[in-house]
Amino acid sequence: MSSTKKYQIPELTSDNYVDWIVKMKSVLKAKELYQLVLGKEPTKFGALKKEANIFKAWYRLMHLPLRYNNVSDFISKFWDGLATLQSLDVKIDENVLGHILLMKIPPQLSHVHNSIIASGTSSVVKVTHKTVLEMLDSQIKADTTSLTSVPSKPAANTHTDSAEALLTCPQGNHLPNNKSHTSNQCFSLHPELLTEFRKRKKEREAAEAHLTTVTSPSMFNAKANKTQSDAAS
Repeated sequence: MSSTKKYQIPELTSDNYVDWIVKMKSVLKAKELYQLVLGKEPTKFGALKKEANIFKAWYRLMHLPLRYNNVSDFISKFWDGLATLQSLDVKIDENVLGHILLMKIPPQLSHVHNSIIASGTSSVVKVTHKTVLEMLDSQIKADTTSLTSVPSKPAANTHTDSAEALLTCPQGNHLPNNKSHTSNQCFSLHPELLTEFRKRKKEREAAEAHLTTVTSPSMFNAKANKTQSDAAS
């Protein structure tokens, strides 16, 4: 079939409108003129490529994995992804992005998730992607500080030290990289263990106080004086 016959359009009559308009659209689209007929600028190759780049940038950003052990890396890559979108002239909705991030927060950081929700529902804080990222960053820094700043104490207080080590995890969560205790021993995960520990500690202190009273120097002196009096008589 010659190119002339390929793009040949029948004369429009009162009987062939439907057939004519279908063929006309096909020819105009084949010649990349359909957008002009509609009064629009023809789509350029560069514009199509930009749309493809925008799609890829959004896809990578939305599929960044957020886990408890990669928060710092996630934050860095997230900001890089935002910079890529902004370089493509994409308008960012901070609130929508904030809620998307909120949904990504892992269970180990549920206290951060709940705190953001509480702040947002009370109108104290506007939940945006910046808010969520800042709170995640602050929590990770706080966890790191708590692990590196535990003061050393004398060996005599080993029992107390080991108990205090069980309190270094954030409320409701056990830090996997905390080598001082296991999740089964963690007071943050098992508050009933903390209650039992405090009860035993109170009983032990009471027993020690009673022992100190019984074996105090005055008691020894009283016994010695009584012995001397008996001997003299």
